[in-house]
Amino acid sequence: MTVFFSSILVVALVSIIFSRRPKKFLALAICSLILLAFFDCLRLQPWAYQYLLILTVFYIHDWENETENSGNQTLGLVQITIAGIYVWSGIYKMNFTFSHETLPALLAPAQNLFP
Repeated sequence: MTVFFSSILVVALVSIIFSRRPKKFLALAICSLILLAFFDCLRLQPWAYQYLLILTVFYIHDWENETENSGNQTLGLVQITIAGIYVWSGIYKMNFTFSHETLPALLAPAQNLFP
């Protein structure tokens, strides 16, 4: 099942590159990513939902009326999406477990470098 949806995703993403009006291929890519995450929760990695959000922003873009203003709006939404993901990842790390267990484990190799 996942091979089927993965191949649909690859075909949709390649078709987005070569299409003048990629809205239907964007919808196909979004649906296949959602179905891949639904059938295998381990696929819901940060890259997967980041691409899902970015593809959704491109889907919202008005492909019929391409003006400089609509392109700037879409670029701004993509920038806000990426910034929001990074802000949320920083907020998520402000907890007891990260600061007392994960962070010391991450910094342990650097302890040998500095006295």
